[in-house]
Amino acid sequence: MITDSVIAYLTANAGVKAIVGTNIWPDIASRTAALPCLVLQQTSLVHGKTLSGDSGSDVAHYTIHCYATMYSAAEALGRAVDAAINGYSGPMGSVTAQECWTIDARDGIYVAQQVGEQREYWKQVDISIRFGS
Repeated sequence: MITDSVIAYLTANAGVKAIVGTNIWPDIASRTAALPCLVLQQTSLVHGKTLSGDSGSDVAHYTIHCYATMYSAAEALGRAVDAAINGYSGPMGSVTAQECWTIDARDGIYVAQQVGEQREYWKQVDISIRFGS
């Protein structure tokens, strides 16, 4: 549910949509996915607790993988994701984000191992989203 909400939010965001359209995947992209694309991986979900029970507020942590055929495109996609997420609060698909923030970002390259394989550049953006009542 949360991952679907994040995907819906990023798909509707003008800056992200201008780069990837709807090419956003949960967990792993299709082997035939065109680049650029985003892949969301939920790394943890922390349920908010207080001494009296459930706080009604949880925090989901994601690594968003930004893939492209050129470094500059992966970097631009990472910046678009950061701009969409960092500091946002409001509707996000079927949930309400109380606050969102970017934690970290890093980049790299996948060097082709076989003839005909293309080189892929990536930017990973780690985010946290607090949501709930």
